[in-house]
This record gives sequence, structure tokens and C-alpha cells, in this order.
Amino acid sequence: MRRRLLDDVAHSAVERSDRAWGRAELRFISAIDVPALRARADALAAEHRRLDTRIQAVNWAEDLLES
Repeated sequence: MRRRLLDDVAHSAVERSDRAWGRAELRFISAIDVPALRARADALAAEHRRLDTRIQAVNWAEDLLES
């Protein structure tokens, strides 16, 4: 949930580049450090993958012991 929240916030904070800005328009400037937020989300995703791998290893070991 934390990783998804960080991803969603980072995605929302990025300037949309699908339109051209006129001279009289105000530009959107993000108040959030998006690269740092994405790095934290990536770290959480990696931690989740490591934990999932450990859980699967324990499950396999348990299945082998029962056999």
C-alpha cells in the first residue's frame, strides 16, 4: 500500500507534457521531490519482492517436510 501511495503521489506531481504552454499561462511547478519519491517507491517494491521470495522459500520447505 505504501509503494502504491508513493507511486500515485509521484505520478500526480509530474508536470503533464501533453500540451503546449502559452506565454500568458502559469506553469505547474511540483512542490514534491519526484525522483526521491520514486526512489523510495522502488526501494519499497524491492523490499516487497525480497520478502515474498523468503515467504515462498519457507512455503516450499514446509511442503517438502510434509511429503
